[in-house]
Order: sequence, then structure tokens, then C-alpha cells
Amino acid sequence: MSWLRWPSLARGRRLATCALACALACVRDAPRQAPPPPTSPPIASAPADDPPPELEPVCDAALLAERGGEIVAARAAWTADLGRPLELEFTAAQTVWQACPELPHYFRNYLHQVSAFPQPDWVLRGEPRPERAYYPFEDILPGYNAFMATSSGPDNEERLRSAKLRTRRAICPALDGFSSADVAHQRKLQARLFDECQLARFGVVTREELVAIGRGWYSLDAHSLYQWLIDHGAPPDAAGPLIRELVLSREVGRAALFLRDGQRLPASPRAATLADAGLVLEIVPGSVVVDDHPIPLAADMRVLASEHGGTLPQLRADVALAAGEELTRAHAQERPPVRDALLIADPDAPWSTVLEVAKAAHEQVYKRLTAAVLVQDAVDPIRALELHSDRLLPARLSLTIEGDALRLACGRARPRPVSLARLADAAARCPGDVTVHVDPDVRLQRVITALARLDRSPRIAALDDGPDHEARPRPARSRGSRGRAGAT
Repeated sequence: MSWLRWPSLARGRRLATCALACALACVRDAPRQAPPPPTSPPIASAPADDPPPELEPVCDAALLAERGGEIVAARAAWTADLGRPLELEFTAAQTVWQACPELPHYFRNYLHQVSAFPQPDWVLRGEPRPERAYYPFEDILPGYNAFMATSSGPDNEERLRSAKLRTRRAICPALDGFSSADVAHQRKLQARLFDECQLARFGVVTREELVAIGRGWYSLDAHSLYQWLIDHGAPPDAAGPLIRELVLSREVGRAALFLRDGQRLPASPRAATLADAGLVLEIVPGSVVVDDHPIPLAADMRVLASEHGGTLPQLRADVALAAGEELTRAHAQERPPVRDALLIADPDAPWSTVLEVAKAAHEQVYKRLTAAVLVQDAVDPIRALELHSDRLLPARLSLTIEGDALRLACGRARPRPVSLARLADAAARCPGDVTVHVDPDVRLQRVITALARLDRSPRIAALDDGPDHEARPRPARSRGSRGRAGAT
């Protein structure tokens, strides 16, 4: 996803999730006991004839176990219905940093690369680094200022390069059989690393998870750190959950979607992997965001829409500007423009707002609209579900989503009420794509849930201007019926 563009504000550094922050604050504020000495011999101890090191690092095994247990509990309690993925890599990195005062500089540098470390005010303001930069994080990251003071310059780069080769070869003697060209094929690289480096012996992640994650060489660094922790007194069941969070980190290795503070996504039982998006649109409480440009919304989007010919002028203008920028990028990169749009919207967003945003994108020849959703997957929780796709062939199946009812029709047959539980079975008798009609007040989460059950390409009826476009099906009414049945 080389040219996938996400909101820049959302790429800001984040701390641990709110669900774990309170618990960790209590741990941080509690009196800290002296680190206990290792109670068991290291897994890979040095030969007896080697000289003893000048300083034997010792980690606080109790702190590692405590935080590791909290992470395991948070993972067990998390569901996609909460609206946000768990982002615990900083919690894991902070724990290792605090628990191991003598952690080598190379591993501290690794923690800094793969987790969302906090940033000082001058970085957030976009100002250059002052001559005597100070990072006010010593309370949560002891020694951070000293680390940053020695983390630049050619000498440091050479030291990190040497340590990188040494630690990676120690964990994977077969490393010399790899080349830098292997990075271009991430899935194959991760499969080879898992097999030829025998990473299964650590039990941190499975082969399938590592292949899905795709972290370049960082997976070796994570397992090297795991071995170092074990060698210096950390119980495997305490170190394992922490290192697993670092391996799962979405900060490196691939393009990822980072949510703004307070932003939530709809949950979906199924979805596809996120793909390139030529346009990213957001619906957050009170505004629509186009390329980080917020557009305020009134309480009733439909009033504004009806007053301005179907779309807000500012929304239309901003989407047109973003579409022009994508054309410019495509020309400069000698590639066709990406005509897919991605919607990042709150699950409670009303369909009236979703539809206006979809219309603005459709007017700029964005032929496909997908919504970012959450699935119950720790490795890859943020994915995409298709909301609309322009097709040349007509869609025979028609789905009407109302506030408390679903109605399904095949061809020109009368639409019949159907429950959510029976939606997939009822639609199986009518092959092809589906045209979707949605009441304005229906929430996005309800639409996502219904479309996920159907598992076929949808077309939003209000955007369908093809030859098969027809008016919304009228519900069948029996004598004496009030017209609303099939509540789900």
C-alpha cells in the first residue's frame, strides 16, 4: 500500500489505551521494591570458560509479570464491539524499559522504533530540535534523556549497525542466507524467517501470525529481546505477552490506519484487508473530515443537503480538491489514479450523513466506497467492508434497511420481511450483487451488520444511475397490515 494516505493528525504518537492506562498508573505510583535476583539459570547461559561480564543486568521480574498479566487480561476482554483496536505496544515497551535498567542501547533503540513513544511539545509544534533538547518523560522512561543524547551521529549509527548484525545472527544463525532483496516479498520473508530461524521455539507468535503481520527484520529483533529478557531473569510467561505486543505493533512494517483520539469504528463479523485508497473521508461527531480538513455539520444533515442541491458545497469542493491531488500524484508516479474511497466513520453515524459523503465521492468518479471496520482479530483488526461498487451488470437482489426491519426482494418480486439471522439464507436463492436502500435515520453499524451477513458486492441505490436503476421497492402489505414487520 505504497501510496495509501491516512489522516496526518491520526498518525500522531499515542500512549497506551485508556482501558489499561488507569491500571498502569496505579502500578507506576505504587512503591517499587528492589528487583529480585534471578531464581533460575538462564536459558542460554555463557560457557564456563568465558570471563564474567562487568555488570550483570537484572530485570524486575515482578513488574514484568504484573504488566504482562494486565496485557493478557486486556486482550481477553477486548471485543470489536468496543470500536477501537487495542494498542498496547507502548505499554509493553515502557514495561521493559522500566523493569530492565541495564537494557542495552540497541534494544532501547528497538523499543523506540516499534512503539508509540510520547513526543515533547516542540516536536508536536513542528519546531526544530533545540540545542539542549529535554524530554519530560523521566518518570515513565528513566534514562530517556541520556538515551536520546547518544542516539544520533555516525558513531551511534555504526554501533547500532554492529549490534543489529550481532544480535540477529545470534538468534538466527541462518541469517547469512538472506538478502536485502527479500524485504520486497514480506510474506515469503516472514515464512522463511519463522522456519529457517526456528522462531517456533520461542512460542511468541505462530507462523500464520508472523506471515500476516509482515514486519521485515523487526521480528528477529523482538525475539532477540525475548531471549535477552529470559537470560536476565524474566520468566517466559511474563516476557512472552510483552514481546508479543511488540511483534503485533502496527507502527512499523506496513501501512496502517491510526484512529484519532475518541474515534470509533463499526464492528463486522467479516471484512477484507485494507487496500489502496485514493480518497479518505471521515465522519466524526459534529463534522466530516476530508484530508484533515474538518467540515462542521448541523444537527440535521438532511436539511443542509436539501438546501444545497444534495451535497454541502464545502464538502463537494474539498472532495474535488482531494481528487485533483490524487490525479497529480498518479501522473507524477506514472500510475493510474486510485478510484477507491475509504470511509472512516463512527458506528452511530446516521445514513443521511454517510449518503451525502458517498454522493460527494461518487461525483468525482470514485467508483468504489469501502468502510473501515473492526474484526475480532488481534493481528489485523482494522479492515475494510465494501459499501458501494459501480457495476456494469444489474443487481437482481434488493435489500431495504429500515429502523426496525429488513426487507428482501429478488428481481421484480415483492420485497418480503426477513430477520437478520435468516438474511443470508433468504438471499442465497437470488444470485448476484445487491442494491441497498437505507432509511436516513438508520445508523451505519446496522448497515455494516446486514451487508456483512450477505457477503456480496453492494450498490447504494441512491448512487446507482445505471440502466437498471429503479425506484425503491414498495413493501408488500397484506390486508390490515401497518406495513412494518420482520423486526430484528
